[in-house]
Amino acid sequence: MIFKQLFDKASCIYTYLIADLDQKQAIFIDPVNTNIDEYLALLNTHALQLKYSFETHVHADHISASGLLRQATGAETCIGLHCGAELLTIN
Repeated sequence: MIFKQLFDKASCIYTYLIADLDQKQAIFIDPVNTNIDEYLALLNTHALQLKYSFETHVHADHISASGLLRQATGAETCIGLHCGAELLTIN
């Protein structure tokens, strides 16, 4: 099991990587777009497949990396139903 806390100084946002090393599956919680290379490197280092990217809130304090992670890994983005976020699909 991996539970790693990452901190983005510019936005003061904590991001979390949680992974099952036996299943080689992982999730990110509140990823920040400016750290996408770090996230992909962590997945690669541990040979992990990203399954989900969770957003705990929608706020102007950071731009999410969930879309970038979805494009790079095929991971699904998860967010609370009642947070007011709208889905934007880009083909």
